[in-house]
Amino acid sequence: MSTALSPQFTSDELKLILHALLDARVVLQAVEGGLLQHPPEPPVYLHDLSPELARVEAALMLVTAE
Repeated sequence: MSTALSPQFTSDELKLILHALLDARVVLQAVEGGLLQHPPEPPVYLHDLSPELARVEAALMLVTAE
């Protein structure tokens, strides 16, 4: 049985991935919390973003694991 090789990233590539994931988490949290809407408008919740946030958190754990 053959095993799949995990991708090998350079330190700079991992930093880029980490920063992109951190940015994605901030945006998802802001959207989910209604922070990206104009203040006079009541919050509108169109989607539950917890699955997306969970995937970003899991990806962050993978990238930061050593």
